[in-house]
This record gives sequence, C-alpha cells and structure tokens, in this order.
Amino acid sequence: MRRPTLSRVLLPLLALCASCGDPEPGPPTQGLVLALAQFETRVGEDGRRGPVPLAARLEFLVPGAEGWSLRSLEDADSNVFHKAMPLGGELLTIGGTEAVVKLWRPGASGLEARELWRKDFGGRFSRMRDVEVADLYGDGQTALAVATHDQGVVAVLRPEAEGGYRVEELDAKVDTFVHEIEVGDVNADGVLEVYATPSDPNRFDGSVQHGQVVRYVPAAGGAGQVVADL
Repeated sequence: MRRPTLSRVLLPLLALCASCGDPEPGPPTQGLVLALAQFETRVGEDGRRGPVPLAARLEFLVPGAEGWSLRSLEDADSNVFHKAMPLGGELLTIGGTEAVVKLWRPGASGLEARELWRKDFGGRFSRMRDVEVADLYGDGQTALAVATHDQGVVAVLRPEAEGGYRVEELDAKVDTFVHEIEVGDVNADGVLEVYATPSDPNRFDGSVQHGQVVRYVPAAGGAGQVVADL
C-alpha cells in the first residue's frame, strides 16, 4: 500500500534524477514528483496481520514519446517523505522517523543527499511535517520554515555564508502536531509572516481536538501570536 503526496511544482527531472533511468533525447523534460509512505502487510509475533512501514519513497512521473514513465528513489533513513519540492536546482525533501531535511543533487552514483537538519524531538514521533521556502528575512536569501510532529516545534532554517544552514526553533509545545506551514504578507507591511497550524495529537474516537493558527514574523523576532483558536 502506498500513500502519495503530489508535489505542486513541476521541475526539470531528467537533469536531476540521474539515477532513475536513461533520459530520452531532446530538451529537458518537465515531470511530477510524488512523495510517498509505503506499507507492507506482515504477520506479527502475536499472529495478527498489519501494515509495516517501509522506506520513504519518491516517484518521478516523466512524459515521453511513448507515454509517461515511472522512476523512483528510496531513502531508508525515514519511512515517509511528507513533501518534496525544487529548491535552487536541487530537490528538497522532508521526512519522518527519522525527522530529517535533505537536499538531493546528481552525483557520480546517482542522486546524492546533503542533510540540512536532523533531530529527534523526544516524543512518540519525530517528523518533519511541512515546509515552505521564502525570503523570510528580506536579505535575498531563501530560508525554510518547517513544521514538525509531535513536540510542536516550528523552526526556520536560514542559509549561512559558508554553505550550511542555521536552525532557529521559533516555538515548541509537548504533545502537539504542527500540520501545515504557509508564508505570506497578509497584513501588507512588506514583511513576510509564517503561519502554522498546531493541534492536539490526532484522535479517532470522536472527541474534541483543539487546534490553532499561529503567526510568526522571523524578521522581527519575538514569540508567535495566536490568530485563531479553534
């Protein structure tokens, strides 16, 4: 069983996915990236059958003269890619358990990954759940705003002159899932804001699950501001 998330951005795949098969001749091709969690049904020690998560997987759908072809990449570090998107000619991925942010680029043996941030948040789950990229500090540099499970961490990864990224955790709250990140200048003051959606952990018993929308302004510093309490 596979659970895909379709990237909302097209990107030149044939130059990027050097390990995914021989490219067709002609100009660079646009394609689609799907970030996947995949499962296999197995019988446990108690005799019960159930799903077991496998390695995180990316699938690349590339159009050609004979139709669409499928290419893939797996990363055993994590059991799910929550998102994949282009960033400066590379491919940015965020994963779960391990919680890790990576940039992929073509190398001698195919796509090679560079870690930007890896952390065990100390709860039941450690997941990089969502990411958006923008010039959050108005300095012409692309920073990453990241949402995580399950200790409510909202963080910004800011590029450094020597090529790495500095991580600033803007917020944290135990037993909290931050589901989404969005970036925009909603109040039209010329400074980008980061919006996050933290909630109580997911429950399936019909009980009330508290959630919020919280705004952060990385360029201004300071604590987050609750703009909706649900």
